[in-house]
Amino acid sequence: MQQHRGGRNQDADQTLRAGIRIREKNFELMDSLYKAAVEGHIDQFRAHATTLDQILTPKENTILHIHITARPPTKLNSFWKIGLNRKSAENEGNFVRKILDMCPDLLWKANTKGETLLHIAARHGHADIAKDLIDECKRPYQNDPEKCVEAARMMLLAVTNESKDTALHEAVRHNQVDVVKLLTKEDPRVPYDANKAGETPLYLAAERGYKDVMKDILSTCKSPADHGPMGRTALHAADLHNLRAFLIIPSLTICVLLLFSIEMTKMLLDFKKTLTSKPDQRGWLPLHLAAHLGCYKVLKELLNADKSAAYKVNNEGNIALHLAAGRGKVYSMLELIQSCPSCCEITDNEGWNVFHFAVHSESRKAVQFLLNNHSLGNLVNEKNHQGKTPLLEHAASDSYMKSFICHPKVDKLAFDNENHNAIDTILLDMFYFSPNQVRQLIHIQIISLGAKS
Repeated sequence: MQQHRGGRNQDADQTLRAGIRIREKNFELMDSLYKAAVEGHIDQFRAHATTLDQILTPKENTILHIHITARPPTKLNSFWKIGLNRKSAENEGNFVRKILDMCPDLLWKANTKGETLLHIAARHGHADIAKDLIDECKRPYQNDPEKCVEAARMMLLAVTNESKDTALHEAVRHNQVDVVKLLTKEDPRVPYDANKAGETPLYLAAERGYKDVMKDILSTCKSPADHGPMGRTALHAADLHNLRAFLIIPSLTICVLLLFSIEMTKMLLDFKKTLTSKPDQRGWLPLHLAAHLGCYKVLKELLNADKSAAYKVNNEGNIALHLAAGRGKVYSMLELIQSCPSCCEITDNEGWNVFHFAVHSESRKAVQFLLNNHSLGNLVNEKNHQGKTPLLEHAASDSYMKSFICHPKVDKLAFDNENHNAIDTILLDMFYFSPNQVRQLIHIQIISLGAKS
């Protein structure tokens, strides 16, 4: 019995070693053909026509994976051909078709990441090669239009890599507009659902600010999926793009960015107006994001589409006005209050009103803007669930806003649920007073005693 098992193990070892030797020979063969694959020299592959699908790199890239990756974008082709002989330059355009004629199985061959030739062509912007690949896919069914459509749909939708990306995902991610136009036009009915990360092509385009890509998807596809990760939609993604762009783009280009943002927002609202009412997993609407970021022109477009969004809260009970005030975004606050003045009365889950948030932001402009609005006078001394007025919250902070503390409508002697007023709140920290807290204490005491500050 043991002898029999030992024989089986020995056979398995021999098979494994034989497989390794074959792979090593294939690697050596690939190395000898690598340059020819990059430059598109067809003659060197004729002798290997029947085994081209077995000549692989360690990551199982075929000679066509290599060629398509190495081939620069069309605009750079003339530069790339410098140094190559005339024959290779002339044959470069139809190299892929000739290789597929020799070995049709290469069309569907994927590397270890699940990437087919169409994925690679889409990523690098080779629309002409992408068209050749789709035509090659349909060629066996030239006399049957329905099967042609089915074959193309299989290549466009069913063939995904290990991240569940379709070729369109790749084209969108790398802003390859010509490839996007080719793929969407091939079958406009394909919805293109989400990849493993939860991203649809439309979401990717919005998130990255690729206006032309997004425009093509919306105008060509019949019903493109618009959702993304964490319950977000493409409209959320457009707002998130603003955040990333504000962080990395110089201030001189912000006006250009805003124009792009407004245009993208309008396109998405024209596509599906109900996107304004779809919250993400945190309960944030696109309006919440726009308010938080201070994109007041985008916010205005969202309000024009759906004013009711101004009254909807996220999971923490925040409305858009709270988020704008909490970041000191005065223009967004102005737009929200002018469009939906009643929303000022809404408090969050902790009982904070718009004054609490503005004071917490430490933005003097935001606080003064609210103080100048006399219709909000009843909110100046409104208490949260802990009995704290905006002044009491301000007293616990390290900031100092004289105009707020000295304002005649602010109650300097208001007490919280623990019977502490603003002076008590500052004095509770007996071991350390910051300069701002000292100023607060002096002003509050003087005003409380009826003296002039």
